Amino acid sequence: MPDEHAIIKNIVIKAMEKFITKDMDLLHLDANERSMTHKFAQYVEESVKESSYSEYSVDCEYNRTGCNPDNWQKKLENLNSELGNISANDDEASTVFPDIIVHIRKDKNSNLLIIEAKKDATRGGNRENIDRKKLKLYKEELSYRYAFFITFPVALLRGKCISDINCEELVVEI
Repeated sequence: MPDEHAIIKNIVIKAMEKFITKDMDLLHLDANERSMTHKFAQYVEESVKESSYSEYSVDCEYNRTGCNPDNWQKKLENLNSELGNISANDDEASTVFPDIIVHIRKDKNSNLLIIEAKKDATRGGNRENIDRKKLKLYKEELSYRYAFFITFPVALLRGKCISDINCEELVVEI
């Protein structure tokens, strides 16, 4: 039987493979990052339900921690201040809430997986650094066992075939 780490990594890679195969049009259209993240989360959920973690929920932009200690709130505020002003029509998904989580709701001891996603055209610089900090903070403070930073290959696909995409390169464990 595969170990937990192998199962979780396989869930994320399998979801990326399904996303690229089934939702190529979102990539070609350079759709909003939230639209891509939603579809990706559906494939994560499918894989989770087929695994030994079928009792876990998959949520996007989840804004509850199960507890709200002052120290945690202060860290979130500091991270949010690094993001600058976020407007209601933000189309780059700049929030301190995680893009996707796999957990058991209301059970702070069952935080399994957290995922941040970016289109490859928006990667790099301060935004990516903040997302990586966010993943580390959630792992440290809320005991998420696994964290992944994924890349949607919008620019990479220009002029390439789907068979040229290596999904494992688009999934980075933090």
